[in-house]
Amino acid sequence: MSQQINLLNPALIKQKDFLNPNNIVMTLGFLSVLMLGYYSYAQQQLSLLGTQRSQVAEELSATQAQLKQTALLHTPRAPDKTLLEQITQLEQKEIMQQQILRTVDQSSATPEKGYAALMRAFARQSLDGLWLTSFSFDSQTEKLNISGRTLQAALVPEYITHLGNEPALKGKLFSALNMRLPKADAASSGNPATPAAAQTSTANNGTSTAPAAASAARQAFEPQYIEFALQSTDETSVSGVENTKDEKKS
Repeated sequence: MSQQINLLNPALIKQKDFLNPNNIVMTLGFLSVLMLGYYSYAQQQLSLLGTQRSQVAEELSATQAQLKQTALLHTPRAPDKTLLEQITQLEQKEIMQQQILRTVDQSSATPEKGYAALMRAFARQSLDGLWLTSFSFDSQTEKLNISGRTLQAALVPEYITHLGNEPALKGKLFSALNMRLPKADAASSGNPATPAAAQTSTANNGTSTAPAAASAARQAFEPQYIEFALQSTDETSVSGVENTKDEKKS
């Protein structure tokens, strides 16, 4: 029969003391380092969150300002009377210009006989002592009416001859010519200076010179020019009328 004998005395085994001061100091040191590391990490995260918060706040402010501007732009306002008047004037000006363009386009089938060509012809043919006051051109019948004034009646036929040399007026005959003296100005004819001069002026022999002074005053206020008016016709229309007359005679 065998029997085991334990010769190891547990009381003789050296026990480890984990709660000794060295272990406690090491444990506290490790925990302190760990907490400092976590604290620094938390501070970095907090700083990053603060930066992000500032950026988000700035973006929010910009978005709110943009929203206010958009709301102001879309807010209905009272119409500006000055702008409305300017718009009306511009629209009227556009209508007038469109009418002028349409009239110029319809003036003639060929550009060399349009309004621009007529104006250039009138600008080239100018005589001293003769000037135009108005002219009109009918785009449908192509009749031309000219009104003007001259200091000498003999300048009108010369002016007609010069106009006949213009390409824009080829084929046009000035069949109607009216010339007249304009009426004296009513204000000039009723000048009170003339009667006063007639009453106070007498000759040395006792003969009154009032009629001569009055006539001189009237001549001074009378216009010194002659008004004329020209009306043109086409050679084709004149030839057609002559052919009709010949047919009636035959």
